[in-house]
Amino acid sequence: MPSPRDKNPYKGPWRVDLRLISELPEDDVVGRKFLINSITGTILLLVALVTGWHFYLRMSVASELETWRETLNRNRAASNEVKNLRTLLFGDAAKVEYAHGQLHSPIALSRLLVELGRTRPDIVRLEKIEGDDAAVLIRGSMLESSTTRASQILGRYVEQLRKHPVIGEGFSSITLAGIGRDENAEGLITFDLALRAKP
Repeated sequence: MPSPRDKNPYKGPWRVDLRLISELPEDDVVGRKFLINSITGTILLLVALVTGWHFYLRMSVASELETWRETLNRNRAASNEVKNLRTLLFGDAAKVEYAHGQLHSPIALSRLLVELGRTRPDIVRLEKIEGDDAAVLIRGSMLESSTTRASQILGRYVEQLRKHPVIGEGFSSITLAGIGRDENAEGLITFDLALRAKP
């Protein structure tokens, strides 16, 4: 609280103030220069730490990459050998699969083709034969203007296949799976025969 003397309007300086205020040291507990220097120093220290950490990570990754390159170069011969052995193994596996299919097939494919060629009627043309261990599907066509007559011919052909000593014994059922007229060719009948293997 100001004293009554300080409230006196006629009070004047008892001497001339010759101090240079700007050159006097600061009288704050913590000076502005100290705060600025502290903040600047902290920021520089953080930047140095982050830069050092990134440099360390980069050097670490580069070292790991070099280690993996050396490992790959050391193991390249073994890797190539494994690839070659894998190729040979797949080739041998394909041969085994083919032999397995031939052994478990109800009838050898070559024998089936020969017997189908011998037994087919003259107007019947076999176009596609596909199958697996469970069944064989035969697609074919014939030139016949009458669907009824074509159905009769194919019915007799199916009965002939069922009674055949080789084909009939190799399959549990032989059926006419489908018959129809080809719209693109006049008088052409298409059909499917299904031969189911014995369980």
